[in-house]
Amino acid sequence: MTRRILIIEDESAMRERLLALVQQLDEVQVDCAANEQEADELIARQRYDVALVDLQLNPKPTGQLLGLRYASRLADRGCQTIIVTGDTRDFLSEVGMVLTGSDIVTKPFADSVLLGHIERALQWGNRDTSAMAESDLPPELVLEPYKRCCQWRGETIQLTPTELSIVREIWHAKGQRVDLGRLTKVLKSGSGHAVTQHITNIRKKFEAVDPAFKKISCHGGAYIWGD
Repeated sequence: MTRRILIIEDESAMRERLLALVQQLDEVQVDCAANEQEADELIARQRYDVALVDLQLNPKPTGQLLGLRYASRLADRGCQTIIVTGDTRDFLSEVGMVLTGSDIVTKPFADSVLLGHIERALQWGNRDTSAMAESDLPPELVLEPYKRCCQWRGETIQLTPTELSIVREIWHAKGQRVDLGRLTKVLKSGSGHAVTQHITNIRKKFEAVDPAFKKISCHGGAYIWGD
């Protein structure tokens, strides 16, 4: 089954890099938009499974908001969005909370890191098969039928593909410590800081629907899924 991927990136060198990277994947069709007009035209006529969106699409002060607008618009259409940005300010964690279906990858990044995000997004959005089974997850966390969201004790919780993979790895350890090195390797991430930020976002999302949530604890730089 061919999946469609959209790249929205105004910088030509980065756009070409992203295109070459995505074209390594099997059974994908890729469209690129270099500006607002091209992005609007593509989104109007085509639905996408995954989109890579530059947070700051142009040097104007409103460029950053433009990237967020497209990420939100695509997420509302059921597209898994991956925000690619060189902005490392603290507010990025809040962006991840607002755009609940979006992963965030900061520049500079290793190709393997971004590919890992894209592959997880494609798996999460595939309605026919999924690499994630309910037996892989805590019993209180139930996947919705079309794998677009989860239910935590009856409340809807939006976890990104990367966040769901982290939950799976920590829960699968069955009370044993999972260190950042293991999570970084599994997620093909070159940064322990990035994994830590994902875990912060995961906790916030669970706490938003379950204020008493204390399942993920940190001990000596490692994480445990506890009772």
